[in-house]
Amino acid sequence: MTTPAPRVSMFMASYNGAAYVEAAVRSILDQTVRDLELIVVDDGSNAPTLDILRRLAASDARMRLVENVHLGQIGTLNHALSLCRGAFFGRLDHDDIALPDRLARQLTYLESHPDVAAVGGELEFVDADGNPIAQKRADPLKRLRYQPLAFPPKQVFLSGSTVLARKSAWDRTGGFRAEFAAAEDRDICWLLAAQGPVVRLPASVVRYRVHTSNMSLLARRTQLYSQFLCSLSAVAAALGRDDTEIRKAIVPGGDYTGAIEEYRVLLDGLYPVETYRLFFLARMRMWTLGNYADGKALAHAISAHWREKPFSPARLRTLWTAWRYTRRKSAVAD
Repeated sequence: MTTPAPRVSMFMASYNGAAYVEAAVRSILDQTVRDLELIVVDDGSNAPTLDILRRLAASDARMRLVENVHLGQIGTLNHALSLCRGAFFGRLDHDDIALPDRLARQLTYLESHPDVAAVGGELEFVDADGNPIAQKRADPLKRLRYQPLAFPPKQVFLSGSTVLARKSAWDRTGGFRAEFAAAEDRDICWLLAAQGPVVRLPASVVRYRVHTSNMSLLARRTQLYSQFLCSLSAVAAALGRDDTEIRKAIVPGGDYTGAIEEYRVLLDGLYPVETYRLFFLARMRMWTLGNYADGKALAHAISAHWREKPFSPARLRTLWTAWRYTRRKSAVAD
């Protein structure tokens, strides 16, 4: 006999997280909101991780554990997402900790604002042992700007572990896209924002664990290219241009120059891809990703691009901002 669908479905991808996964799971099961399910899909973990997950699943009927062969993070997240049954779906990474009233705060907002597609919140940063490092400065509650056609695109971004969205919004996104691996949280925010307003609450909702195995530290190059390309995908969608074939050819961690060129062709005359590329390299101080020797070389490229037509005010303002970024001292290595 199937059980009634819960109010909230939380999903988690787990992989060799024995040091942290119990705290993550308990932080969901101990929420002040009790009408929930937790879907944990394990991505072929070692025995210590599985032993913990099996014990936790046996102790609380609201947790469902699925043990998979190794599929990778995107495949695992999508499998977990496909099993969710609630009216609202939320994510938590296996090394983060949801604060006890996270779901209560987010559900209250979503249920009182039926036009909002998704809601997030602020982070408290902790070290590998859970000791506080810093709390993200709390901005006032605000609806985040979804402006993919701005110069540069205005990114709607919620940290992946803080997202809670309506089932209807998740369904229309089609799920996480493997071609944008290492920036899947940014990509899913673009997709959710296309379904309706996205809001960030001013309250902390998650303790985010900072440690040397965080993906953002291990895969910086892939992460930045994925971030850049998923933004171009959002631009294409906003303009009604189909970028399916471009995305199919993207290999995470491979050579991204072909995809950038294909987006230039697809968006020719509609969006200044080269302007955005130069801005992105300067903003992230990653000139070596664009094969520029240093910030000075990138500044020369920006100056040359400045003289190209058309001379739209927005494009020129973006280039001026990019040039100023190149005058800063340090750069992140490729």
